[in-house]
Amino acid sequence: IKEGKLNLKSQGAVEPQKIVYHDSCYLGRYQQEFEAPRALFKMVPGVEIVEMDRNHNKSFCCGAGGGRMWLEEENHQRVNNLRVEQALEKNAEVIGANCPFCITMLEDGVKEKVDSDKQTVRVVDPAELIAKMIS
Repeated sequence: IKEGKLNLKSQGAVEPQKIVYHDSCYLGRYQQEFEAPRALFKMVPGVEIVEMDRNHNKSFCCGAGGGRMWLEEENHQRVNNLRVEQALEKNAEVIGANCPFCITMLEDGVKEKVDSDKQTVRVVDPAELIAKMIS
């Protein structure tokens, strides 16, 4: 995008939305990359990024990329439900994530925690929004 190889529409491609962003462990804590996904979200007109209380190096991740996706929770509190609860506290319409394991975890938590009759919450990767803006 910075090199001009992808041209983005400036308006109308995506509805304005408030996004609470979840830092994944591999990109964030392990690679120390926190700003790139936020920068992608900020390229979308009308997007407002809201930070979770636990973010950047202090993020709360499922560990699925390390194989935890295949294990049952030992303390009977599912990480996906806890993280979705933390996201919902920020009153966002969208939970942003960039890891396929995190997206699956968060989508499962949304299905369990969100009353779909009263509230609509989606989980999106910044690439999904950028793809809608490619002209």
